[in-house]
Amino acid sequence: MDDSLSTLTLQPATTLLTLPSEIIAEIAHSLCIHCTHHSVASLSEPEIALATSNQTAIAHLSQSSTRLRAITQPILFHFSLQTNASHIATRARVAALVRALALRPDLASQVKTLVLWTPTNHEFLNLSHEERVALSIKDDGGVIKRAAEGLGDWWIGRQYGSLLELQELAVGLASRAESVLLQRSFLSLSSAKTWLGWPLEMACLKEVVLVGFREGWRKEVCSYHLKEARAFLKQTPNLESLVLVDCGGDGGDFFVHGSDELKALPWGVELPKLRKLSINGQNVGAQEVEAIISGSSVFEDLEFFEGGVEFGRDVLELKKHLGTATKTLKRLCYSVFPIKARLREEHVAAGEEYEASDGDDEEDYFDPTWDGLVGFEEGFSLEEFSALEQLELEQLVLYGPVFEEPDEVENDKSRDLVTTDQFLAKLPLSLRHLRIGCVFYWPIVFRDMLALSGERARFPNLRSVALEVRRTPPRGEHDCLVEAFKTAGITLSICHVVRDPFSRGMLPPRPGFEGLFPRPVSYSQVE
Repeated sequence: MDDSLSTLTLQPATTLLTLPSEIIAEIAHSLCIHCTHHSVASLSEPEIALATSNQTAIAHLSQSSTRLRAITQPILFHFSLQTNASHIATRARVAALVRALALRPDLASQVKTLVLWTPTNHEFLNLSHEERVALSIKDDGGVIKRAAEGLGDWWIGRQYGSLLELQELAVGLASRAESVLLQRSFLSLSSAKTWLGWPLEMACLKEVVLVGFREGWRKEVCSYHLKEARAFLKQTPNLESLVLVDCGGDGGDFFVHGSDELKALPWGVELPKLRKLSINGQNVGAQEVEAIISGSSVFEDLEFFEGGVEFGRDVLELKKHLGTATKTLKRLCYSVFPIKARLREEHVAAGEEYEASDGDDEEDYFDPTWDGLVGFEEGFSLEEFSALEQLELEQLVLYGPVFEEPDEVENDKSRDLVTTDQFLAKLPLSLRHLRIGCVFYWPIVFRDMLALSGERARFPNLRSVALEVRRTPPRGEHDCLVEAFKTAGITLSICHVVRDPFSRGMLPPRPGFEGLFPRPVSYSQVE
């Protein structure tokens, strides 16, 4: 036997339990969606599924030993996703969360992100009275009642049997949360269960995502109105990001009447640290945007889909509605086009994409002669926004209503009405990324993009240009632009317009849902 081998000392095998506590904590942090993702609003459906799986892994770690529990359980509570396809099951999960937060204030203080979805409750319609009683929330030992009373008088006297009340209580107990996503239904002004009297300060909250309740295809049933959340938002002095999805109270005549009452109320909320606003809703307009951002001197990112403009609502007026952000706005994504295409419900249900094709003339996907832009004949000009880096606008908004009907494209005089110099003057010198959506009229865009590619000295920061076209452009002009931008060191993408009735125009997909991604123009079937 080799003497050198006899001197070797066998080292004990490394196991999870032999790792330093700092390494174990780092493993748990790497699995935590709050610790690895900057925004709950941008979580897609696959990411939420992964987050759920990772949460299960952290839970298994915390159940393995006393030592691992002490290390990983606080991280487990960083992210709480309470949802299920069943309304009854979701209500039970939220009730269990409330009990845990009430019994363990130390863990309640560790909650950083709360995601509270609200499934439809149609299943209750098929239950007998006895079955409903059997499924009601049991407050054994009065834990939920005492937790509510401990938060203050506003919480006393409720039964906390409904999902909405339990959601509110969960948010109240997790008072140090940094991000909250809450799906709400619209409730009348006379209801005591609205957020109209929210009393607790949420000083740590930096991101709020409020999602309207949607049911069925192209329907908004019981959708909340953004002003329902005024009292709650008044208690978020450090809020930086506000995402309001389907927030106009748009569903049904009864709810429209109630939302009109709310719309008439003043906003009255100061958000001095707000940096980002993402908002859409049929009953929401430029006035609401102006009111929300006016109290912030650091506002820099606006996503606004005004899908109801065709009914006479005001179009965003830059100097009037965004005047307070002239020197701070870094990104503007503004979309106004209503969807006109006759998409069938089964196509959406099957996840199929609508892509405007060269032979699709039955009904135009958008209306480029839309009357809602009367008074904005010259389109938008962003030259005064000296910090703007990312601009995302539809062609009509950028150029103005200077185009002919789609079937009279040969009479198009837009190139005479808007010169290249006038177009280039619309763009701020700070621009880094330009995206033009709903390009109906290619010739004027080809002309101006070719000129833009030669203005590298004028726009030294420009890095990328994206064009979303209604019809496939001529191959020669496509290749000419690609080469011109390549020579200028600017990335160019030319894709087809892709939207469905569930989209928010040019805005990102709704939180928790998969979006439709534009596909690059292909000439394989054209040549």
